[in-house]
Amino acid sequence: MPTDAIELETVKIVTINGSKVLLNDAVAKLFQLEEDLRPVSVINSVRAGNFSTVDDDDILVTVRSAIKDDSAFALVVKGDSMDPVFHDGDLIVVSPSRNVNNGDYVVILDLEENQATVKTFHKQENKITLTPENQDYPIITITKNQSDRYKIAGRVCEVHQYKRKLL
Repeated sequence: MPTDAIELETVKIVTINGSKVLLNDAVAKLFQLEEDLRPVSVINSVRAGNFSTVDDDDILVTVRSAIKDDSAFALVVKGDSMDPVFHDGDLIVVSPSRNVNNGDYVVILDLEENQATVKTFHKQENKITLTPENQDYPIITITKNQSDRYKIAGRVCEVHQYKRKLL
């Protein structure tokens, strides 16, 4: 009798000719992107949708990551505003020390409300826009006057995606 099983697949976010591409492990090896892996702690969850409260989820797990940043951490994605890039339940590895550029995926904190979200980052002259991948969700705009309220927690550098399979 078939049962649901969950398989974890690591996907690397790579820029090729200016475009962001998700490569699974097998393809990454072909491009010789395989590196020594190290453990990264999953410290919490982050909402892919509107900002949501940052709670202290008791997640006692680590993932293996190629990110060479000792301050890197992982988060569980909740919600579907970043579909098809990040799905509900995916683990994202975030580097607080990497530079953030337009088009990068970021985790951003609302310091006043103790909330966070993951979105695509775009900085313009007088504002920052946080864009969901799923067009059913609104774009979040942060004006220059609001900039003290928000902080970029880091750039998403890796995603570990779950796939459902029938066994």
